[in-house]
Amino acid sequence: MEILTPPNDQYEGKLISDMDFQKYLDLPGYLHCSELKLMQESMNHWLGKREYPETKALLLGSLGHTLILEMNKLTERYLVMPKVDARTKAGKEQKMLAQEQANSEGKTLISQEDFTHALEWRENILKNPVTSNVFQKAKGENEISGFFKHPEFNNIKGAFRVDKLLEEQKIAIDLKIMLSAHPY
Repeated sequence: MEILTPPNDQYEGKLISDMDFQKYLDLPGYLHCSELKLMQESMNHWLGKREYPETKALLLGSLGHTLILEMNKLTERYLVMPKVDARTKAGKEQKMLAQEQANSEGKTLISQEDFTHALEWRENILKNPVTSNVFQKAKGENEISGFFKHPEFNNIKGAFRVDKLLEEQKIAIDLKIMLSAHPY
């Protein structure tokens, strides 16, 4: 498949680079993995799908993805909150002002501690020869959206998002960031 940005809304059978994630999710008529997971629970879960609150784990995962795959977009997405003592009046005020700034700029406010942890993840990935090769040295595309028609069921169209596509090697990578490596 060729990676391109189509001139119109005809996405079927294409891999698209630089598609905004929300646009990817909002394209009508395509089933996404998250919807299949809801269907796996029950049809009522899927039919009643709603916006889920952003959890700390989701926030950290998104931050990690940005630092590892799209470092150039860090400052347009995040505002780092300097460490303050939120128990004091001055600290609470500084935190409130930082949140207002993040909201007005359309950014996510992250703590200095979370930012430092995410930078450590990036460092560890880039220090390791195998992961460094995959995420930094190998030629490929990050954040690729793909769209397809089910080969057997004509009315079903699907969409997927690949964190890193190494097309020459025929490798698609789905980066996962976890707070714990515990099996449960």
